[in-house]
Amino acid sequence: MKILITLISLLFSFHLVGQKASLKQRTLMEIDGYIKYAYELLGKTDSAILAAGRPDSIIGGDKWEAELINTSTSKKKNKLGASKAIVIGTGCGALMLTISEKTNLASTLTFLVHEKSYLDGDDIITFLKHQYTFDKNATAIIETKNSNYIALNIMRGGILIMAWDKENNKSKFQD
Repeated sequence: MKILITLISLLFSFHLVGQKASLKQRTLMEIDGYIKYAYELLGKTDSAILAAGRPDSIIGGDKWEAELINTSTSKKKNKLGASKAIVIGTGCGALMLTISEKTNLASTLTFLVHEKSYLDGDDIITFLKHQYTFDKNATAIIETKNSNYIALNIMRGGILIMAWDKENNKSKFQD
């Protein structure tokens, strides 16, 4: 009988150890990391971002597959004033960092959730509304962990974060 109880308890403990956070939970953790630690990516050059890889503070996804795209070769100017973009597959979604043509620094972070996470804008706001105050357009100006500010906008399937100059009420690193 002791052996049977021991075997059952071992099987039960292996089941608990083997449980992993769902893709939805990991994606929400990753979004929270981008908000709190946005400046580990924003305000950095493309080469610094690519060399550093995934910041330790941003947890969630199990991948970090980055590709640099040069947008300045196009004859048509883009509205963001971007010369390059870094597109990163994170395992929880796709992250795009826009590199300013004028400053050569990452100024905008866009994260689109993986379709299998089954998250939408309402889910993201529900997760974040206890920490941040949003206006009717699902936008918030937030002080990050390092006392810098970001403008956060919740979209239908992701988030948009801009480095923000609160004193001048405008985006940073673009001009």
